[in-house]
Amino acid sequence: MARQTVEVAGVSAASPEAVWSVVSDFGGQWHPAIAAIHAERDARGALVRAFTVHGEDTVYREQLTWLSESDRTLGYTCLEGIAGVDAYDARIEVSSAQNSGGSILRWSAAVEADEPRLGDICEGTKAI
Repeated sequence: MARQTVEVAGVSAASPEAVWSVVSDFGGQWHPAIAAIHAERDARGALVRAFTVHGEDTVYREQLTWLSESDRTLGYTCLEGIAGVDAYDARIEVSSAQNSGGSILRWSAAVEADEPRLGDICEGTKAI
């Protein structure tokens, strides 16, 4: 099994508060690729989002592992849906873009899987 970290950064003209209000709604319609999404609780009470994406029947489930309103960060782990993955742990951070008044979004995922599936998962992750 191999491990790789995927990191992506983007900018938004919206304020960090506005961006965070969307990103921090873990069970919300947070990405245009999502066809349907709902929040649920596991047996221990942890928040899990279950969703499908356009053009696929696969149900993805991701569990919120932490959320910090003050730091505008959240973390989650994939429970099911990514074929061939052994572990998938992600983090999102929203911060202020000092010069533009907008926001910087930083997202990273630590992915564990056998090759060549690891490369495919990471490339697909970057595209999202």
